[in-house]
Amino acid sequence: MTLEGLTQLDFLNGIFSLLFILVAIVIGIKLISVYFKYQKIEMVTVGLTWIFLSSAWWGIVILFLGYVLFDYRIGTVPYLIIGNIFVPVALVCWIYSFSSMTYPEYKKKIVLIYSIISIVYEIFLIILLIIDYRLIGYFETEFYLVSEIYPTIYQLFAVVTAIVTGIIFTKKALESEDEEIRWKGRFLLTAFITFTIAAFAEAIILLTPLLLVIMRIILIFSTFAYYLGFFLPKFVSKWLIS
Repeated sequence: MTLEGLTQLDFLNGIFSLLFILVAIVIGIKLISVYFKYQKIEMVTVGLTWIFLSSAWWGIVILFLGYVLFDYRIGTVPYLIIGNIFVPVALVCWIYSFSSMTYPEYKKKIVLIYSIISIVYEIFLIILLIIDYRLIGYFETEFYLVSEIYPTIYQLFAVVTAIVTGIIFTKKALESEDEEIRWKGRFLLTAFITFTIAAFAEAIILLTPLLLVIMRIILIFSTFAYYLGFFLPKFVSKWLIS
């Protein structure tokens, strides 16, 4: 298939998913690089969280580039693996970051619980893919994947966990007497809210080309807000505070 064989929605889906993933990976790497300055392992897991969170869109980009560049269509099973297997990694990375910075005394227990849940999910994900991949999802059109109940439940669990822990985390930042920390809290809260809105909208709304572009722009915006929530450059901080 070439560009001529793609619908407008397919093309926009591929292009804006690619843009979002590139931004997410660059921002994730920049956050990871902060570790070398402050020697805080939490910055590594914070960066990995957003990189692996974008994995839900990796399959779309691989499918799009395969079509356009190589006239090749990735199989449904590899697509489902790529789109689902890294989400638990993102969740565990975030839980490690959250518990380390908010409830360090309970970190081991919290991380252990989420790790067990995620490992069990991964095991059954693989089993269901082996039995019948349609138990996980199937393509209704060339680019539109219908996700079944099993991965959807875990994804909802991950999103709810992220938004709840994000609110708890940012609440403490917003209560700080330090204006810079309060601004970080605002950015981080904005990141969680906008990402959740965009992710839910894509899951429940039949997207038109315009809506798809808007949702992807919101995802990209949430990525920058996430970055500023953890690493606010001094010149930005001074400008905001002044």
